[in-house]
Amino acid sequence: MEPKPSIKALDILGRRVEVHFLSNGLNIATDDGTQLFGQYESGPDRIRIAGNASPDQIRATLVHEITHAVLGRGPDVDRLPQGEIEEAYVRLFETGWYAFLRSSANAWALKFLQQKEK
Repeated sequence: MEPKPSIKALDILGRRVEVHFLSNGLNIATDDGTQLFGQYESGPDRIRIAGNASPDQIRATLVHEITHAVLGRGPDVDRLPQGEIEEAYVRLFETGWYAFLRSSANAWALKFLQQKEK
């Protein structure tokens, strides 16, 4: 199994978000008993990832939690008129992911996401 990154930080639309890889997992389950592989917490601006998951699951979970962080930086889209909601989400994700991909502070994450499972 490949080594997991230690605690790292990301730049999500100008905000520092810490990423913690927890070797023992999250030990958090949803109401229906589904085990979570990751969690984004907006208060402390922190992403927690179950480091005991498979490498591909860790990468997919990191993308999922980054998307939550991007969404958390946007306006209250649900208050827009129905016809404008989808476009507002698309613009938010476009802005957030484009900024994420261009930030040198996120180079470690881009390299990590591009690794192939052995």
